[in-house]
Amino acid sequence: MMLGRPEGLVLAVLYLGCSILVWGEQDAGYRGKPDYKGRYTIFEVQPKSNHDVDFLQKLMLSQAELDFWVEPRRTEDAVTFTAPVELRTEVRQKLEAANLAYKEEDDIRDVEEELQPVFESQVRRNFQDTTFNLDRFNNLEAINAYLRDLSSRCPSDINCRLYSIGKSFEGRDIFVFKISKRKTGRRKGFWIDATIHAREWLTTATSLKILTHLVNRTDPTAKRLVDSYNWFVAPVLNPDGYAFTFSKRLWRKNRHAAEDGGNCVGVDLNRNFDFRWGTEGVSHNACSTTYCGSQGASEPEVVAIQREARRLGRSLIGWVTLHSYGRMWVFPYGGTLNHDGKTCLRTDDYDDLMEVAEAAANAVERTYDTYWVRGTTCEVVYANSGSSLGYVKDVAGVKYSYGLELRGDGFIVDASEIQPSFVEVWNGLVAMCDTIDYQQQQQRNRAPPRARGRLDRGAIIASLLLRLFGRGKDTDEE
Repeated sequence: MMLGRPEGLVLAVLYLGCSILVWGEQDAGYRGKPDYKGRYTIFEVQPKSNHDVDFLQKLMLSQAELDFWVEPRRTEDAVTFTAPVELRTEVRQKLEAANLAYKEEDDIRDVEEELQPVFESQVRRNFQDTTFNLDRFNNLEAINAYLRDLSSRCPSDINCRLYSIGKSFEGRDIFVFKISKRKTGRRKGFWIDATIHAREWLTTATSLKILTHLVNRTDPTAKRLVDSYNWFVAPVLNPDGYAFTFSKRLWRKNRHAAEDGGNCVGVDLNRNFDFRWGTEGVSHNACSTTYCGSQGASEPEVVAIQREARRLGRSLIGWVTLHSYGRMWVFPYGGTLNHDGKTCLRTDDYDDLMEVAEAAANAVERTYDTYWVRGTTCEVVYANSGSSLGYVKDVAGVKYSYGLELRGDGFIVDASEIQPSFVEVWNGLVAMCDTIDYQQQQQRNRAPPRARGRLDRGAIIASLLLRLFGRGKDTDEE
């Protein structure tokens, strides 16, 4: 069956053409007009049962040649993926043997002219133009220049500090921008990061809008949040991969060089954290987009993030990592009981985390009358391991750890989506902070009078040891 044109076909080809695709190596840089002709087949499958979802998840993790744009999550969500034409018959046979209905499209030459303006506007222009604009998708050089400039013109009543937490595989800095109020002493903080998956450009742009809004404080709410908390924003956690997407738009992983004479490059950084690493929801095939690496924290990017998470540790109230796409507000855990793939694990403070997620997602939904799913990563997305959220929650000790899947129906969205994405996510973040503050106030009120204000000697000693021995190369006073 064929995907209906224009909607399904144009959207799918937009992904395919702009990626130039993921398989096979080319030098980085703009290559001009992409070659679409007959190399890949686009499949769209609608799972009808949990058994169908399980089958598609196994297909995704076992067959590295398939690139899943929409990962198998729930029965109500269609799944889209591409397959090289030489595997088209094999994929058809597997889907039909599993009694799965599918749509298929491979004649994509007729929409080449429709796609070319989008390709040129989002890739060639941004690759060549290093000027910065908050309302478009900027390349890495322009982003880093903007961060330096923003830090240099920080308002006089706040501190702005741009610092590197480490280097990527190819030697690029991983920058964090800290915002704090002057002369307020030690305060709690929030962390926001983006672009751990390189192709999720909307997360990069959204995080930069959030950062700028916090620095400029053009409304009373932003001023209140900066007056109350420290903020740490890391717009590009995967700088090598992000830079590479200006050559191959749908690249997801970092750029770890192929090992043992192989041809497959990169590790999925959000499957590489040293927390329940490699146990489920990952691939151990280096060619897969969900390849988890040779061991936990094998990647320098992950080592740097883990070190910074431990360093900041319990000085952080919340950690928010931005992904796209799917309209979700999720939290740990991603794993299942005994890694059986069936019984999703929940944290001891699940009710607290869910209450905050509900309030935040409700605020997002009210902005543009949309619907966002909320819950644990395992229950909302699928079972996985080695993610940042689990590590930050259990190892670094950040209670409120959340992952957001932003708006959109694909990785490639028009730049006009940046502003509404910022507005709705900002509303969600405000609701998140206010609900956390309310929970903490309620907990303080419920505490026995003698316990209030009592020093936890064990926690103090542990914090001092961590600061003495767990601090990375880049330091920062909290």
